[in-house]
Amino acid sequence: MNNARLHLDKCLNFSIHEQLQITSINQAKRLGQCDRKGTIQAGKNPDIVVIGQDGEEELTTYIR
Repeated sequence: MNNARLHLDKCLNFSIHEQLQITSINQAKRLGQCDRKGTIQAGKNPDIVVIGQDGEEELTTYIR
């Protein structure tokens, strides 16, 4: 998903908010997981990706 996010940034000049909407929230909805994934909220178990200054993933945490 980070490659998709980078593409949205470089080719389409989407804001970070738009990038996260498309690669996180929309995908959780598409997979029928928006009650558990896609955002960081009480009662959800989100996967967290830390992105460095260069736009590459530095750390990924999966919560089941």
